[in-house]
Amino acid sequence: MNYHTSKTAKSVKNGLVAMLFFVITIFIQFFSRKIFINGLGTDILGLNSTLANMLEFLNLAELGVGTAIGFSLFKPLSSNDYKSTNEIITFQGLLYRKIAYIILVCAITLSCFFPLIFENSGLPIWYAYASFYTMLFSAIVGYFFNYRQVILSASQQEYRIIYSYRLTQLIKVVLQMIAVYYSNFGYLWWLILEVVFVIISSIALHFTTQKAFPYLKNSSLTYKELSLKYSELRSKIKQLFFHKIGSFALYQSSPLIIYAFISLNEVTLYMNYMLISAGIVQLFNAMYNGVSAGVGNVVAQGNRDYSKTIFNEIFSLRFVSSWIVFVTFFMIAGSFVTSWIGAKYILPMSTTILIGISLFLNLIRYTVDIFIQANGVYGDIYAPIAEAIINLTLSILLGYIWGLNGILLGIIISQIVIVILWKPYYLLSKYTLIKFHRYLLKLLSHFSVAIICTIPSLIIYHLIEIHVDTTGFISFVLLTLSISVCLTIFNGLGFYITFSSFKNALHRLKSIRSIK
Repeated sequence: MNYHTSKTAKSVKNGLVAMLFFVITIFIQFFSRKIFINGLGTDILGLNSTLANMLEFLNLAELGVGTAIGFSLFKPLSSNDYKSTNEIITFQGLLYRKIAYIILVCAITLSCFFPLIFENSGLPIWYAYASFYTMLFSAIVGYFFNYRQVILSASQQEYRIIYSYRLTQLIKVVLQMIAVYYSNFGYLWWLILEVVFVIISSIALHFTTQKAFPYLKNSSLTYKELSLKYSELRSKIKQLFFHKIGSFALYQSSPLIIYAFISLNEVTLYMNYMLISAGIVQLFNAMYNGVSAGVGNVVAQGNRDYSKTIFNEIFSLRFVSSWIVFVTFFMIAGSFVTSWIGAKYILPMSTTILIGISLFLNLIRYTVDIFIQANGVYGDIYAPIAEAIINLTLSILLGYIWGLNGILLGIIISQIVIVILWKPYYLLSKYTLIKFHRYLLKLLSHFSVAIICTIPSLIIYHLIEIHVDTTGFISFVLLTLSISVCLTIFNGLGFYITFSSFKNALHRLKSIRSIK
């Protein structure tokens, strides 16, 4: 197996393991959501979502260290440079320790204002403190002990993280479900299990990482010496800080704005749909698991022509799968929520479509993002600031006028301006794969073919729907399979005939006969 094939094989191996784990995880996530809603109530879940987003805001202090470290590890790992690898990981640990102390101080300060912030939540204030400090403990433990997992991702061994850390987290959720369902003190047990399994999963991850990389140990160099030696890494971290601001504004601020303009109950309704969206993102991460590290290794080899080929193939493959999921999502989301937790938790179709559009834009950005990460192209520090300003300004303004739909419109507009237009332009201006105008033509042509191929899919779906009782769960599954299969067949054939990049991507996956 040659170099490029082996990298593809590793990506597929990670994907297969992650896919298996995803199927189990997604089932438990949705089942647990129903139990938590019934056992804890929508207000408590809305409170937890709001607190989690507050903590994410504090995590901006992380500055993008993890992403920068992952990028910097590609070269030493590919050349078996153990010394540099140890130094980079040590530098990360020292940085994370400083960041953890900053987050701890900021979190304690923020919690002093909880009586004011949650004055109208309708819940005892100790709920906010208990949940927040439990989440804070989990975050701090990650900064002190779990940071080494970045080497597993960078070396395309993501499956080891699944076997150790994520498996224990899955067991935790199962025990939390049992506690909430059977105990009169379900919320208290929920908090206790959260703390206990943070410790257990961290220990499991530590031993897994040490077994995979027995040479991994702390460097004897001081923080100052490492900082001077890896000055380029420090520069990347500073740039990534601004990108984290944009990411937070795009994905984490919505529950806070919804709580400010509407209620904790509305936060829970929104987060139910976002759980579906997150499940889809997890599925895609499972399907494409390891690709990022594979692209990083390809870029590290300096083969520009092969990089261009991979870029085009991933773009087409990702676009087709994202489009199929988008159309399926807005057509069956309401029925799924009804079957899952009840009709009273359904959001209007207009809101569902807007969530679906945001999900689609989030999914198709993947190709540009992984090439940005692989090349370490983070110099556009003003772009995430602009993204945050556009998103927050429009979400607040439009949210005040149109409620939840207005908040979602603000998110979508910021995604189009920065994610869909600016980021590809910036990447292609710094790392020439194709001309930007050709990228836009590629994007528009993919949209056109997708729309044309979707029309017959919807016609067949509605013919099937007429003859099916849509009230039962089995009927819901049948209709979901019908629309997804129709979309896959028509779009698959349309893109296979129209785009050589899509055809080549399928042939590349088919050529991998064995994965060791």
